Amino acid sequence: MDAEPGLRLVEPTEDDGPTLLAAVAASRTLHHPWVRPPDDIESYVAWLARSRRDDHASYLVWRASDLVGVVALNQIVRGPRHSAQLGFYGFVPHTGHGWMRQALTRLCDLAMGEHGLDQLEAHVQPANDRSLRLLASLGFVHRGPSPHTLHLGGRLRVHEQWLLTARDWLAPPRRGSGGQPPVDRIGPGARQQLVGPGEGAGAEEAP
Repeated sequence: MDAEPGLRLVEPTEDDGPTLLAAVAASRTLHHPWVRPPDDIESYVAWLARSRRDDHASYLVWRASDLVGVVALNQIVRGPRHSAQLGFYGFVPHTGHGWMRQALTRLCDLAMGEHGLDQLEAHVQPANDRSLRLLASLGFVHRGPSPHTLHLGGRLRVHEQWLLTARDWLAPPRRGSGGQPPVDRIGPGARQQLVGPGEGAGAEEAP
């Protein structure tokens, strides 16, 4: 059997709009009611502008020429404790193969390393079992009801808060470590080899 090709985490550009919007349209059943990604040109342009702010870092997850999903660090806060909110969602037919877990493993590496964060928060609806299992497999700890009630699909939806600290992530043995294929991250003027194994699932991105 052929070796599993590596994944790439790529910062989005204007040219990626049609591909992402087509993937979103094909994944409506997967995403509803957990997440509302950009679904037209106007919302994509707004999302792209937000992803380029200093307090956000968004990446498209590619496997060869297939767009597997999106991972993001949202609302990055610098202060006594550097933190961010984790955002992620996959696209059909690419969920359930471990690729999103690989991408999130590397995103956690970037968050605790390159971005110098002390902790990551994730806010997930209690019935979103796939995302809850994915977070638990990465070492996130359930902290109870989220203080944030997010608007999704025109409704206020209660969320649960999950937390991952840099101390727990970096302490051996790593929850996300393992011998899976490499993941590349590509940004302006940068390319480096990355590693991360995993379990894939659809999930939500915080606004």
